[in-house]
Amino acid sequence: ALVGGDVQIEGGYIKASAGRIEIASVGENSVVSLISPGQGWQLGYENVSTYRDITISNDAQVEASGKDGAIHLQGRKINLNTGGQLVNLTIDRESTGPITLNGSESVYLSGGGSKELIPRDAGVVTSVQPEAVGDSGDLIINTPQLVLENGGFLDVGILGSGQGGDLIVNASE
Repeated sequence: ALVGGDVQIEGGYIKASAGRIEIASVGENSVVSLISPGQGWQLGYENVSTYRDITISNDAQVEASGKDGAIHLQGRKINLNTGGQLVNLTIDRESTGPITLNGSESVYLSGGGSKELIPRDAGVVTSVQPEAVGDSGDLIINTPQLVLENGGFLDVGILGSGQGGDLIVNASE
């Protein structure tokens, strides 16, 4: 888990194989709790009154592929730009967990990266890879405003033999 005020991940790679990655950006005087829903740990936000911003950019990638892998982002404005990606892939015979984005104001995905020969757009991917037989996790977005522009994307796909997850978007704009 990574918890702070404004959280910025610029370039680089964060990976938790078969684990849970939780990134939260909380305001002043906020208290985040640690809860166990039965398996593993996750953060509780019941005592958070305000959130701050999360930015993942410059080809940064956050990945939790593998058995029960999950990614959870909790903030005010969640921005993935210039190639920033969240990735959760089913790569074997194990199913993955969800990718959840909770932006109290907005979730924004825009623009391509610059480090690769073929620029990588900013986006979120949860899919069953070729030769895999497990199920992919859901992609869940809760925000008042969802913006995808300049190549920003959401991908819930199946390239192997498993079941794809659901794309669940709760947004008014």
